[in-house]
Amino acid sequence: MLKIKNELPVQIADGDAWCVTHSGLFHADEVVAICLLTIAYPGDVHVFRTRKPHILNQALSDPRIHVIDVGESCNPAKLNFDHHKRAGGTYKSGIPKASAGLLWDAYGSDVVQAVYSRLSREHQQEGPTRLRKDLEQSVICEVRDILMGIDCIDVRAGKPQSSPEGVHWMPHMISAGVSRFNPLCTVEDTTFTECFTRAADWVLTWVDRTIEDVINQVVTRDIIYQEVDASLSEDRNYIVLRRPVPTAIWQHVLSDMPQSRPITFVLTPTHNGYYVDVALSPSRNAKVLFPVEWTHITGERLQQLLPEEIPPGAYCCKGSRTRFIHSTLLGATAIAEYMSNPKTR
Repeated sequence: MLKIKNELPVQIADGDAWCVTHSGLFHADEVVAICLLTIAYPGDVHVFRTRKPHILNQALSDPRIHVIDVGESCNPAKLNFDHHKRAGGTYKSGIPKASAGLLWDAYGSDVVQAVYSRLSREHQQEGPTRLRKDLEQSVICEVRDILMGIDCIDVRAGKPQSSPEGVHWMPHMISAGVSRFNPLCTVEDTTFTECFTRAADWVLTWVDRTIEDVINQVVTRDIIYQEVDASLSEDRNYIVLRRPVPTAIWQHVLSDMPQSRPITFVLTPTHNGYYVDVALSPSRNAKVLFPVEWTHITGERLQQLLPEEIPPGAYCCKGSRTRFIHSTLLGATAIAEYMSNPKTR
């Protein structure tokens, strides 16, 4: 939980984090950075907003306190994260890092593992609650590319049109949204504090959900890769995914597969059974299509047209002839096996 303070700490409770950032108008880069701390630390995150030199000097000399976007010092080992002297390095694109990127470099691994652990508990997943190291690194890289957009706006005076190719468009919306949380006129500090807290709550939802989404995509891609390996070892040209996977994800993964690893069908669970989808061929040429006579009929009428080896439970075949739905995994597998036989096509 985020807590606003008006003095530096004497003691810091276990699991809590303290940070100092500048007062006055706030921007997306430091708000995102503080949200990252909120995810990384299991306790509360205490924020002191000030520009008073004597307080900043005291905070900079305290190795327990994060000093973010202020203080003219960039030394992550001492928890100092001010990018204004351009001492924080750059992204691969050459864009200088601002507060979001600096905090991500320091806490990206902790944030990813915290989010993954929470997702594992919420979904009661079996197995380890820590993300595999290679997958963690993939998530870190993909989220860094998104945060680059936040930092790009900050260091380029908010000119999205000057952003290089590859910078995500979503951060432009987040930065604009954070700006709108600032008070509409010069008011007392208490109003700034309230506005900052509201902005942080809003940004935290976006940051948390973005990291969840990237983790899900990285883990899903890994599941698909593993299933493709299993299909090849079992000499079959279809894969079976044990949980719902967006079509765009498996299509993207399979389209990047070499021709030596052809996958023709993808089986995925749905609310009323299993989809049997025609996959894109590696060469992206003509697809294998289900028989035209199977289309536009359902239930028992469709079942009567199917070969005897297909168990009962056929639901329908889409008019596009690229998706068949069966109520059971056994039936969906039988459809894939039947269609995989060149003599049946």
